[in-house]
Amino acid sequence: MSVVRRGSQIVYLSLEGQPLCAHGDDDLQGFRCTKSQFYIFGHVKQVDIVRIFGVSPASVRAGVKLFLAHGIAGFYRSPRRNANETKAGSVREQVREIRLEVAETLGLVIKDRKARAEAVKDGRLRNFTDRWDDEPTLE
Repeated sequence: MSVVRRGSQIVYLSLEGQPLCAHGDDDLQGFRCTKSQFYIFGHVKQVDIVRIFGVSPASVRAGVKLFLAHGIAGFYRSPRRNANETKAGSVREQVREIRLEVAETLGLVIKDRKARAEAVKDGRLRNFTDRWDDEPTLE
């Protein structure tokens, strides 16, 4: 088997020179799918894929597992998102706001840089350097 670039296509050829498959040169999912198919159908060994393409054995195993579980469509589906990821961002923002309100009420120093910067920008908190301007300097 050999690999040839024809324009913007990557073409995989059999030993007889017949094209086996092709994908775009910027199509990463197509590459992953192709290398997994070649391994599963017995055209090449895992070590050959690792040596020729310079990928890790773990990526070959992951691609094979994905192909066996979901077929070709598994490579082209949108990545799964954890429902907690989207909730975590909003919860973090709520916690940051509550901390800011409590700190302002109690007159505490806010250690969260982002919340502090927002509070200074909004005028709810004085900048750290501003408070030293009011005090006399020691000479």
